Amino acid sequence: MPEYMDPRYAMYNQNQYGDVQFEKKKTLVDYPIEGLDMRQYVQSIKEDNEAVLYDLYAVSNHVGGLGGGHYTATCKNPIDGTWNYYNDADV
Repeated sequence: MPEYMDPRYAMYNQNQYGDVQFEKKKTLVDYPIEGLDMRQYVQSIKEDNEAVLYDLYAVSNHVGGLGGGHYTATCKNPIDGTWNYYNDADV
């Protein structure tokens, strides 16, 4: 199981014929802040009793299309647990 999940996979779609299409997905993701158990999605450990837990520590937001746009982020401070908003347009 990877230590971190790769968000780039959210940018690809596969149509009914197996062709890969590159388009920005606009689906809302409902993700728990703590304790997301990914065991059911990992074939090699699907039957194990031990949980494979991930905690959310950052969210990257993109405004625009695949050809360009702007990113902002909300990240959790590991020391005090506060969530901070980052936007380089306001530097």
